[in-house]
Formats: sequence, structure tokens, C-alpha cells
Amino acid sequence: MPQMPTSSAPTTRPATPSQWSDVISRQYLEKVLPEHRSSLLGGLQLRPKNVRFASQNKGEKVYILLRKHWLTNLGWITNAAFMSVVPIIIYFVVGLFNQDLIELVSPKLYLLVLVSYYALILTMIIRSFIEWYFNVYLVTNERVIDFDVKVATTTTGSSELALENIEEVKEKSVGILQAIFNYGDVYIYSAAHKSEILFDDIPRPSFVQDKISDLSKLVKETKNGI
Repeated sequence: MPQMPTSSAPTTRPATPSQWSDVISRQYLEKVLPEHRSSLLGGLQLRPKNVRFASQNKGEKVYILLRKHWLTNLGWITNAAFMSVVPIIIYFVVGLFNQDLIELVSPKLYLLVLVSYYALILTMIIRSFIEWYFNVYLVTNERVIDFDVKVATTTTGSSELALENIEEVKEKSVGILQAIFNYGDVYIYSAAHKSEILFDDIPRPSFVQDKISDLSKLVKETKNGI
């Protein structure tokens, strides 16, 4: 955790979150967060550029953008790949019995079923990708936010916790894959654990835990005039 710079000059205590952020940006941000950078497939972006969201307050800045680790997509990718070859497998299995699948049903029906089947697979791929891409976690100069998008039900939701109300931040990685690929969960708690935000399956959970803790501490110290 970076050492806080000291100054003997008197300071005026900021009154609003955006004013706290100005002080943080001027004095400490370079120490807490490095310059803009992005990990593989944008799973972890530090100080991302041109990121906006509907409930963004005036003066609110996005410091960290997170998505689930790319490895979490392997489940639906594998399913889609397997489903894509099923018609081919069926065609050759029927051929083993000296039968032509197209002759067993009308060509039009065969084509209709085949097109519908692959359209279903394509829909599943698009839905899964959209949900991965738009289900993001944000850390701003004011709060942490968990955005939840469900394409199937066309619903969106979010939960948030102000940086000044964060009491504890924990990270948890379980299993060989999470250890090898360095991803896991980050739990963010308010006082007395009355509220909880979960960043699940994110890249570099220990790093994210440290940065959220640092930013929360900076906001509290700036607000209290320390």
C-alpha cells in the first residue's frame, strides 16, 4: 500500500465526493493506480478512457473496469462448439446404415430444421457474449458498482457501495484453474457487513482488493481532513 504524502500547508476539507476525487487525483492517484492499461480481452482496465454509464454523477470518474476472467467463457464456447458438430455426427451415423438423411425427410424440412438449429446456436453465442461483455464491475472515485445484465429476460440491475462506507475488502481464489490463471472473487463489505458487493471471477483479485482498499482509505482520509 503506498505511503501517503504529508504536507504542512493548511487544506480545505472537500465537501462533496467529486471534490474529494479532485484532491485524490491531484495528490495520490498516480501512486495508487498506474497509467491506463488493459489486460487480455479487457478483463481488467485501469483508468479506462471514454467509459460512461447511466447513473454517473457529475465529476465521477471511472478508475477500474472489470469483467469476469476470459476463462469463464469456455463453458458456453465448448457447448456451442459441440452443438455445432452434432448435425454432422448424426449425418455420418445415419450413413453407416446405408441411409441418406436428406432422403429420409424432405429437403425443405431438412434445410428448415438445420437453419433453425444453427440460428439457435448463434443466438446462444451472442447472448452469452453480451452478458459477459456488459456485466461489468466499476470502481469510481465515489463508489464500487456491480452491473447485472440478463439478455433472456431483458432486465438490467446494479448494486453499489460508496467508497467511504467500505469497511473490509477480501479476496478468495479456489481451485487449480484460479491459481494458475490468477482470477477469483473479491468481497466488499460495509460496516458490520450490512451490505456486500461481490466481484466474482475477476482477473488479479489480490491486486483489485489492494486498490479498492487504498481508494477507500484515501476517500476517508481526505473527507476527514487527514
